[in-house]
Amino acid sequence: MKKNIIFDVGEVLLSYRWQDAVKDGGFTDEDSNAVIESLFKDPIWHEGGSLTLVN
Repeated sequence: MKKNIIFDVGEVLLSYRWQDAVKDGGFTDEDSNAVIESLFKDPIWHEGGSLTLVN
């Protein structure tokens, strides 16, 4: 059973290479751009780590 989740935001344990992940994901250029805009350029990433969970 897993008890802990580690968010390595400071890239201490792993490198954060989202660009490589998108490029290696087999997406077309258009789809890659959509993924980047939808996920990684969304304003939520710049809110200082705040997270709201809704059930």
